[in-house]
This record gives sequence, C-alpha cells and structure tokens, in this order.
Amino acid sequence: MRIFVTEDGIRLVQERKKYNRKFRTLLPKVTCRVPLNTAEAKTVSERLALETAAREMLRDLFFYTIFMMSVLLVAYGHMDVRSQFLQTQYVKHKFLHTPIFEDPEGEEYASLGKLEEVHSVEDMLHYIRTVVAPEMLKVKGTISTDHDIYLMGTARLRQVRSRDDSDACENLPNALRSLFIEETCSYSSFYVSEETNTYESTWKVLSNTSKDIIDDSPYVYRSSKELNGAILIGQHGVYSGGGYVVPFGQDDLESIQNALTRLYNSDWIDELSKCIFVEFTLYNAASDHFTNVIIAFEFANFGAIYPSAFIHSANLLNKELNEELWLQLSEGIMAICTLFYAFVEIQNYRKLGLRKYFGNLWRCLEAFTVILTCAVGIIFFLRYYEFVEILKEFQKYGHTRFLNFEAVFQMHEHLHISLAVLGGVVIFKMLKVTAFNPLVVITFRSFLNAHADLYGLLLVTAILFLAFAVTGILLFGAIVRSYRSVTISLFTLLFFIMGESEYDSLVAADVFLGRIYFLMVTVSSQYIIVNFFCSILYEGFELTRYMAFRREQETVKYMVNRIKFYLEFGPKNVKTNKSRKL
Repeated sequence: MRIFVTEDGIRLVQERKKYNRKFRTLLPKVTCRVPLNTAEAKTVSERLALETAAREMLRDLFFYTIFMMSVLLVAYGHMDVRSQFLQTQYVKHKFLHTPIFEDPEGEEYASLGKLEEVHSVEDMLHYIRTVVAPEMLKVKGTISTDHDIYLMGTARLRQVRSRDDSDACENLPNALRSLFIEETCSYSSFYVSEETNTYESTWKVLSNTSKDIIDDSPYVYRSSKELNGAILIGQHGVYSGGGYVVPFGQDDLESIQNALTRLYNSDWIDELSKCIFVEFTLYNAASDHFTNVIIAFEFANFGAIYPSAFIHSANLLNKELNEELWLQLSEGIMAICTLFYAFVEIQNYRKLGLRKYFGNLWRCLEAFTVILTCAVGIIFFLRYYEFVEILKEFQKYGHTRFLNFEAVFQMHEHLHISLAVLGGVVIFKMLKVTAFNPLVVITFRSFLNAHADLYGLLLVTAILFLAFAVTGILLFGAIVRSYRSVTISLFTLLFFIMGESEYDSLVAADVFLGRIYFLMVTVSSQYIIVNFFCSILYEGFELTRYMAFRREQETVKYMVNRIKFYLEFGPKNVKTNKSRKL
C-alpha cells in the first residue's frame, strides 16, 4: 500500500521539528540508571534501617537524658540526707545517750540511762522518768544550742496487750498446771491477738460505760483509726496502731513522774503487756526539722524486755525548697516527661499486646518507671495533705493534745524509698539507651552467651546454700545469733563468699562441728562456686570478643556525624550545601 505525502502533512512535520528545537532546552534531562541488583538493594535497605535506628537512638538519648536529670534533681531536692542524719544523731544523743558520732576506737558510751540497759519494768519506768521526760520538758533557752528542740503537742504512753488465752492451760498436765496461779500460760506475738476490750480501773472488770465518759482512763482501748496510728514491726512482733493510752502533759516534770508512779502501783503493766511505746514529736526551729520519736519496750514470751527506738527526722515545711526555681522547673519537666512516656508506653502496649509487651525486659522496666514516677507524685501529695491536717489540729488545740506524726513520717519514708528506687532505675535504664555502644553491647552479649551455664550454676548454688543454711540453724541456731533463722543464715553464707566469716562464733558454739562446718562452707563457696562463676563469665566474654560489631560501629559513626552536622562541625562542602538550602 503506497502513502502519498500532501503539502499539509509536510507543513505539520516541519512545525513539529521547529517546536522541538525551540522548547527542548526547557525540559529536564531524564536519565534512567540500571536497576539495582539483589546485593545492592540489600545494602541500601540496611543503610536506611541503620539511619532510621540511629535517628531514633539520638532522639531517645536526648529526651531520656532530660528526664533522668529532672528525676535526679527532684530526688536531690527532696532528700536532704546530711541534715536528716545530723538531726537524728542529735536526738539519739539526747534521748538514748548515744554519742553523736561513732567512736573510731569502738569504745562504748558509758551512761546509766542508756536504752540498752533496760531489762525490767523498773528500769523502763526509771529510764522514762530520768532521761526521756526531763529532755522533753527542758526550759528552752535563747542562746544555748543545748535546748533547741521543742515538743510538739504532748507525749504519751501506749500499751499493746495480748488476749488472755489462759484456756491453753487446759492442755497441760495437772502437775504443770498447778504452777500457774493466774493460769496465763501463753500468748501470741502477732497483732491479730491483741486485746481490744475496754475495762474499768483494773484489767479484771470489763466496762459497759461509753468511751466518751471515761475518755481519760488508761484502760480504754483506742483503735488505730481513732489514734491515727500505723502498724509497726518490732524486733519480736508486729503491733497495730491502737492500744491503751496514757497522755503526758507539758505542765511540769513532776506531773509525768507522778503519773508513772501511779501506773507502777496499779496493774496497768502486767503479764499480758506485750509492748509499751513512748511516742512524741520534736521540732527544731533552727533547721525546720521535725523528728518523730517512738521508743518501744517489747515484752517477749520468754520473760525479757527488748528496748528499741525508731527515730526519723524530716524537713516537712520545705521553706527554702519552695523558693528554688531549679527544683520547680525540674518537677515540671519530670511531670511532662512522665505524661509523654506514659502515652508512648500505652501506644506500644496497644500495638504489641500483653504477651509481646511484657515479654521484653526493657519494656517492663519502662512501664515500672512510669508507674513509680506517678506513685512518687501521689505519695508526695498525700504526705502534704496529712501534714496540713496535723498543723490545722495544732492551730486549733495547741499543745493540749497529742499530735501523731507517725503516718506523715511513714509516707515520708515511702517517698524517700520511691525516689531512691526511681533514681537507681532511671540510671540503670541508660544502659538500654546507650545500647548502640560496642563497649556496652559486649557486656550484655557476654551474659547472653553464658546464660545457660549461669542458670545451672545459680541453681546448684541455691540448693547448696539452702542445705548449709538449714544445717547451720539446726547446729548453731540456739547459740549463734547469725543462724537464728533461714533468711539470716542465707545472708551469713553470702558474707562467707565475700570473705567475712563467723569462725569464732562457730567454734565457741561447738569446737569440732564448728570447724568442720566452717571448712565445708569456705571450700564450697570461695574455692568452687566463685571459681566456676568467673570461669563461665570469662568463657562468655571470650566468645563475644570474636563476634562482629560492624552494625554498632556504623551506628555510632552515623550518630557522631549527625551531631557534627547540626553543630556545624562537618566538612566544608556540607556546610556550604546547608547554607545554600537555608
């Protein structure tokens, strides 16, 4: 088939060529490169993943460093450890007759009023009459630093009693039962068996009168809710915050001594008395420190009195801290970061699910950090609210009532513990943020490579230590104090590993068995277990040294280059291109 070209067709072809020559220079030059092969595509994909991971690590490192510094500043601002220690030591010196500072030569502080010398009811009342009461009611001077602590409200005696379970005598043979005149054979050491009835002027007659009528009687039981008390764990028992109360006024020393004499002549202290507490709160106007003092005298089942003291100091007013701008700024940053990380963890939980989220140790630690930070804020506001309520009561009644700061100081202790744990956790979590560093990775991978052998060694160690602990209790528990329970025996065996042994105590308890037990524990712990542990870790470390860390090294290199780029320390051509783009 033949095609005849017309004049119109020729003209159209000429105009098209003319148009192409005129506008071709305005069009961009498009060049197509050869498609990537599999190896090149894999390299590009790895490089893109590396850059993405490096950017995320830089972002996490920046934000988490700010969060960590804010947490540490808040903990430092609210934990004045040095001033609390000095105030506590001063109060112990006044009421327990202990030295303010430890004697480097280890010499004991000689004093007849020392708390450890109380072994009977007469010693206890004498100690309260001659040591505690005079120090509480001293006339405050204006210059002497010997009288710079003030009693807040009044002091009180509180007795926790056991129920009369004399029915237990029925299980005894008649020959032994005749020895008990009052037929009071035994009583428990736990607060669930405490006496809660109200009596008349003696423990032998139950009272049917309302508590409001006989409110001042020392035989009226007050619950922990009425006294705003808290559970206290002593040396030989657990005690509730309730009990039978004898208030002490601030009138004069003679009134307190007369009250103690009346208690001694009555039956208020008898064989069912489980623990007697002396409770009061002091205030140091010079340092704005409140000190809560609880001196406990525990009556053990086997006939001895064990005195102890619980003394805690705290700056509850925080006048100086409220004016510190850095602390307020740190608290604000800490709250914002907590909300941010809480939102991030909620999103991760919704994305991964329950099993995958809590299957990762670092995610569990992040969730624990968020929860603990929220708990710190809640405890802080609860402590502040309770303290304000006590101050309102003090403004209303003055020094005529007892001010119970026990709940406030327990919250303060919980706040300190929470801040201490939070500070340690956020610093430890920096290991996860800095996991790109090969020096950090080699440590973690050493444990991972040796984890199977470590688990086996830990299992063998636990079984061996439990066997030695039980053997130590059965052989020496009745004589040596460091083997009186399973937990204490296990800690004693841990000290064996660190080189601190109980050789003299063991030999004093039994010359032959003590030496055999010492040799067996020493050889097993210091020569077998420790050497096995070091060998396993060394083998894991040697295996890790031969592993490649190219990815971690490239990540660090990329992060350093990015930081130099943002700080304008990069190459000249990079600076020029960056300035042109700007």
